[in-house]
Amino acid sequence: NIGYLQTGLDEKVGNFIATLSTITSCTLVAMYYGYQLAGTLIAVVPVISAIIVITRRVNNCIKKREAHHYRAAQAMVRQTLNHMRCVCAYSKEEYEVNKYISHLAPVEQCDVLKGTILSITGATLWIIIYGMYGFAFWQGVQFLRINKSYSVASLIIVSFSTHIAVFYIFQIPLYINFMWKATIAARKILVMSKRTLKIGGAEPNDADSRIIVFNNVTFRYSLTGQAILKNVSFEIDRGTTVAIFGPQCSGKTTLLALIHRFHFLQRGKISFNGMNIEDIDLFWLRKQIGFAQQCPVLFGTTILESITCLTTCKSLDCVHEVAEIVGMHSLISELPLEYNTPLTWDLQVDQRQRLALARILYRKPEILMMDDSVSALSSVDEEFIFDHLKQTYEKLTIIIVTNNPRILEKVDKILYLTDGRIEEFNSVGQMVQTNPEVDSLIIEKDGTVDNFEVETMAKCRDKQPSCPPVFPRTSSFFGRSYQQLLRSGLVQIGRSGAFLQVPNVSTYTLESRTMMFKNLIKFLLRDKRRWLQLLFAGLASVILGLNAPMYTVLYGETLSLVALFDTSELLKRYKFFTTMFFAAGFVASFCKIVQDSMLSFVDSKLTTRIRRETFRKILQKNMEWFDTEARTICEIVGVLRKPPEAQQGCARRLVFLIETLASVTVSIILSMFYNWKLGLATLFLTPMTLYMLQFNKRLVTERNYHVATSFNKAKKMIIEATRNAEAIAALNLESKFIDLDDDADNLITSNQNNVKLQAFIYGCCVALPQFAYSVAVFYGGYMLNRNEIDSTTVFKVAEAIILGTLLVGHLVLPMESMSHEMNLSSNFVDILDDSKEVKSGVRVPDLQGRITFQQVSFVHSYYAAIPKLYEMNLYIKPGELVAFVGRLHSGVSIPIQLLLGFYKITSGDIFFDDQQLNDVNIKELRRQMGLVEGEPRFFNDSIAYNISYGGNRKMLASEIIATAKKVALHDFISSLPKGYYTVLDDSEIILTTSQKIKLSLARALVRNPRILLFDNLKKCETEEAQQRLEDIISSVAVGRTCIASTHDPLSATRIFSRIIFINRGNISESGTHEELIKANGHYARFWREERNRLSN
Repeated sequence: NIGYLQTGLDEKVGNFIATLSTITSCTLVAMYYGYQLAGTLIAVVPVISAIIVITRRVNNCIKKREAHHYRAAQAMVRQTLNHMRCVCAYSKEEYEVNKYISHLAPVEQCDVLKGTILSITGATLWIIIYGMYGFAFWQGVQFLRINKSYSVASLIIVSFSTHIAVFYIFQIPLYINFMWKATIAARKILVMSKRTLKIGGAEPNDADSRIIVFNNVTFRYSLTGQAILKNVSFEIDRGTTVAIFGPQCSGKTTLLALIHRFHFLQRGKISFNGMNIEDIDLFWLRKQIGFAQQCPVLFGTTILESITCLTTCKSLDCVHEVAEIVGMHSLISELPLEYNTPLTWDLQVDQRQRLALARILYRKPEILMMDDSVSALSSVDEEFIFDHLKQTYEKLTIIIVTNNPRILEKVDKILYLTDGRIEEFNSVGQMVQTNPEVDSLIIEKDGTVDNFEVETMAKCRDKQPSCPPVFPRTSSFFGRSYQQLLRSGLVQIGRSGAFLQVPNVSTYTLESRTMMFKNLIKFLLRDKRRWLQLLFAGLASVILGLNAPMYTVLYGETLSLVALFDTSELLKRYKFFTTMFFAAGFVASFCKIVQDSMLSFVDSKLTTRIRRETFRKILQKNMEWFDTEARTICEIVGVLRKPPEAQQGCARRLVFLIETLASVTVSIILSMFYNWKLGLATLFLTPMTLYMLQFNKRLVTERNYHVATSFNKAKKMIIEATRNAEAIAALNLESKFIDLDDDADNLITSNQNNVKLQAFIYGCCVALPQFAYSVAVFYGGYMLNRNEIDSTTVFKVAEAIILGTLLVGHLVLPMESMSHEMNLSSNFVDILDDSKEVKSGVRVPDLQGRITFQQVSFVHSYYAAIPKLYEMNLYIKPGELVAFVGRLHSGVSIPIQLLLGFYKITSGDIFFDDQQLNDVNIKELRRQMGLVEGEPRFFNDSIAYNISYGGNRKMLASEIIATAKKVALHDFISSLPKGYYTVLDDSEIILTTSQKIKLSLARALVRNPRILLFDNLKKCETEEAQQRLEDIISSVAVGRTCIASTHDPLSATRIFSRIIFINRGNISESGTHEELIKANGHYARFWREERNRLSN
C-alpha cells in the first residue's frame, strides 16, 4: 500500500496537472482559431475512448480468467512445496513439473488472447490517428475553398493544437490508474491507523490497597464475535498471589492481555491503583506490570543480553539474582563462557521459559503476570520457582495461570474462569466441592527435567566434526547496530523464538544481484524456437520506427504546401497527401498487429518455459536450501510470479527501444539529408539528451540499489517484529526496534538529493524538443533570408528534429521500470544457469538392506548453532529394526534425512551395502526406500491417488487395493461413500493418527521398498489402535530393513529390535526396550515422564 501511495503521489501528480493544462490550452487555442475544424477533429476522441474502454473491459475479463487459472497453478505449487519431502523421497520432481505445466496451459492461452486483442486495438488506433491527420488536411482545404476568411495560419494552428491535445488525452488514463490505486492504498492505510491505542496519560499518585479491580468487564473478539468475558468483576489486593484457573480457551490469556492493554476494552472498567488503565500512560503501565508469556521470544545474542533485554546492564549481581530465582544460575555458571554463552536456536523450551521469566524479574515490576509461563517445567520445579519468588519479593503481586495443584494450594485466591464468568475461591478443595468437573483439569507433572545438557555439551565440544566454522563469533549484540548484525547475518528471531547466531550467508533476493547485458541477451535467445517470432517482431518495430519519420515528411510537405501554394495548386495536390496519410496508417496498423501478436506469443511461451525451468531447478534443491528464512513458500511462489515482469523487461521494453532508436536514427539522417547545416546546427542537443539519459540511468540504478538494500535489511526486522508484536509491546521495546533501523534517515536524504537531480533531468529532456524547434526555426529563417534553403526543407528538418528529440526525451520515462525488469531478466538467467544439478552417480543394484554409518557428522550450514550429529558410528544388519529415540531438537530425525539424501553429510561416510552414498544415483537409491511419516501430509486428491503416489510406475487399481489390505485400510476405505475416490480434505473426511500412519505406510509399500524409514513416528489415539499398528509394522517389516525416529517413546518403537537414544547428536544408549528400561538411564527416565504425562 505504501508503494502504491508513493507511486501515485510522486512526479505523476505534477505531470497530470501539466497534462490537463496542455490539453485545456491547446483545445482553447484550436477552438479560437477554428472551432469548426477543431470540433470535427476532437469528435474522434469519444470514439477512441470507447475503443479503449471496451478493450480494457474485455482484457479485465480475460485477466480474471487468467488470474483464476494461475491461482490454481499457485495452489498446486504450494501443495508441492508443502509436500517437498514426500516429493523428493519418491522422486516425483518431473511428475510435479509436468503437472505444473498442465496448470499453466490455460494461463498461456489467456495471455495470447489478451495480446491479440491489444494488437487489434493498437492497429485500429493507428488507422484512426493517421486518418485524423488526413481528414484534418482534407477538411482544412475544404474550409479554405469555401470560407475565404479562413486563413492558412488558422489551419496550421488548429491542426497542430488538436494533434497535441489528442496526444496528451491518451496519457490521462495512465495517470488516473496510478492515482486510483494510490487512493485505495491511502484509504486502507487510514483505516488501519484510525483506531490506535491511547499512549499518553497520567501516572497514579497514590498506591491503593486494591491494585487491580475489574468492574463489569465484557470482551468479545471482533473477528469471531464470540464473547470471551461476560460482566467479569473481581479485585486483587496488593502483595497477594492469585491463580487463574479454567479449561482451555476459556479466556485466561485474554484476561491478562486486557490488563496489559493488548486489546480494546469494549465494556466495563479495569483499574490499577485506583485509576482507569485507559487513562494511565501505556509505557509506564507496562513497566509496572511484567507479563511472562507461555511461548516467549528472547532478544539478544547471549544469555546476558537475553536477560537485560536491550537495556544497559545495571549490575551482574542483579542478573545473578534473577537467574538464581528461576534456577538457571548454576547451569549457566558451569558453561565455559557463562553468561556470555551464545543463544542457540535449539535451546530447550524449559530453559527459554526460565530466561524469559528472569528477563521480567530483572525489570523489577510491581505486578508479575505468569501466563502458564513455566509450563515446560515439572510441578516440583514450578513450585520451587513460585516459592522463591514469594520469599524474595514479599511485596510483589503475582497473578499466575496454572493447573499445578502444588501452586493452587499456596495462592491466596483462585479465580475459576469458565463460560466467560469468574468464580472466586479461597482453596482448591472449596473449588472442587463447588465444581466437581475441575478435578480432571488439575494436573501434576511428575519427574524432573534432565539437566545433563552441560555434560553432553562438554562432550560435544571435544568431538567437534572436522568441518569449517559455520558462524563467525560475535562478542556482543550491543557492540553493533541491529542493521550491522543483519548485514553480517548474525541475528534472527522467529521460528527459533530467539535472536540467533546464523551463518554469514547473503540473503536470497532476485532484486539484489547485478544486471549484466550478456545475461539479458541469453534470456531473450534462450528458446531458439521463438527466434523467428522475435525476428518478425523486431522487423515490425523497425517499420513502426520508420513510420514516425514518414509522418514528419508528410506533415512537413503539407505545411509547406498549405503555407506557400495558392488555393488552386493546393486543390490539385491535397488528395495525394490525404491518401498517403491513410496509407501510412494502414502500414502502421499492420506492423502493430504483427509486433504485438508475435510479442504476446513469445511472451507467453517464454514465460511458461521460464516458470517451468525455474520450478524444476527449485525442486532439484536439497532440503537445506528450503530451510532458510528467505526461502519460505511465499517467497518461492513470488519468484515464480516474476517471469512475466522479467519477460516484459527484456522483450517489450527492448522492442520499444528498437522502435525509438529507429525513429531517432532516421530522423537524424533525414535532417542531415535535407540540409546538413540546419541539421547539424540542431543536433547538438541530441548528445546532451543522451548524456542526461545515461546520467539518469545511473541515478535510477543507484536509488534502486539503496532502496532494495535498505528494504532487505528492514524487511526481516519488520516481519519478525510484527510476528512477535506482543512480546515487544510487553517489554516496551517498540521505540528500540524503530530506532534500530538506522538506514532510514540516510535513505530519505539520499532519495531527496536524487529526486532533485532526476526532476531537473526530466524537465530538461521534456523541454529539449521546444529548444530544438526554436533553434531550427531561428537558423532556418536566417538561411531562408539568405536564400540558402527553401521553406519546405525548413519545415521538414524542424519536424524531424522535434520528433527525434521528443522521442529521445521520452526515453527517460520507462528508465526506472526498465532497469528493474531487465535486472529480473538477468537474475532469472542466473537461476536457470545454476550448475548445481542432482548427480547422476552409479546405478544401484538391488539392495540387501545393510547400512553403515562411519564417523558421520552433520552441521546445518544455515542454522548451525550446535551441530546436530557427532561422529556417529553405527552398523545396521539386513532386515534389522532400529529406532532412534530422543527429546525435541536432539537430532533423532537427522540419520533418516541423511539416508534419503535430503541433506549432505558434513563429514564421514554412509554405506548402503558396500556402496558409498555420495557415489550412487540418489534417485535410483530412493526407488528402493519407502518413507513413512508420523505426521504425513497428503495431497488434496483421492485416497487412490495418494496411495499410488509412492509407486515407481502407473499403478493398477488391483495393486492399490492389495496394498490397502496389507495395512488394514481396505475395509475402512470401502465403507466411505466414495470409496477410494474420497478426497483427502477436512471437509470430506478426518483421519485419525493411526489411519494417517497406515495410509503413509501404504504409500511407501506400493513401491515394494527394501528399506522402510519411519520418520517422527507417533503414538496412536488408543491402545487398541496402537497394538494393531504394531502388528502391521511387524508383518510388513519381514525381509526389510526398518529404521524409525521418534520423540515419543510410547510409540511403536518397542517392537524394534534395537533402540538408540540420541542426546544432542550423540548416541547415549543402545539396546532393546526391556534392556534400556532395566538400565534406568536417560531412555528409561524419558519413557517414564511420557507415561506419567499420558496417564495424567
